[in-house]
Amino acid sequence: GLASNLVFIGAVLFFAFNRTLTDKIVRGIVKLLYKMHLSKKPEELTEKILGAFSSYYDSTRLVGKDITMYAVVSAFQIVQIFVYCFVPYCIYRSFGFHGDSVVTMVAAQSFVTMVSAFIPLPGASGGAEGSFAIYFGMFFKENTLVPAMFIWRIMTYYFTIFVGCFFAVFGKRIKEREYALSPALQARIDAREHPPEE
Repeated sequence: GLASNLVFIGAVLFFAFNRTLTDKIVRGIVKLLYKMHLSKKPEELTEKILGAFSSYYDSTRLVGKDITMYAVVSAFQIVQIFVYCFVPYCIYRSFGFHGDSVVTMVAAQSFVTMVSAFIPLPGASGGAEGSFAIYFGMFFKENTLVPAMFIWRIMTYYFTIFVGCFFAVFGKRIKEREYALSPALQARIDAREHPPEE
């Protein structure tokens, strides 16, 4: 799990800083897909993928100029990971159990997270629940393990989806309202979408 996460992070950094080689790789993959008869319009597919990467490069350059933001985001990420790993211990105490170390349970949750990284399904469905049962079966009694796993799954996965949807919908509305309140910004957007004819 740790290795797969490191490979993913390395790939993200590679695509962020090596645009020329990324373009060659994309074109090579699309050409291979065309030869295998998996892509009917290779030119369109190539332009679509490279267009998405172009937006990614622009965003990366924009973010890369703000070191303070990186530090703040990293600090929040550390807190988020710790709180995430702390959830099983809170559930454990809510069932009236005590005696097991919080450090041990946080470590067990980190193992569950690493095992879940191997599961190539949305939310690591099945693998997350199975690994939770294996690692936390020693902390919860038989009649409390399934309810604890159910509560844990809701808090660490389904609830985050619900909250994310909420902010996605209302965040978009707030941004649209901000644009409406800024005539200068709206004028720039209009000029970009409808450039003057030559």
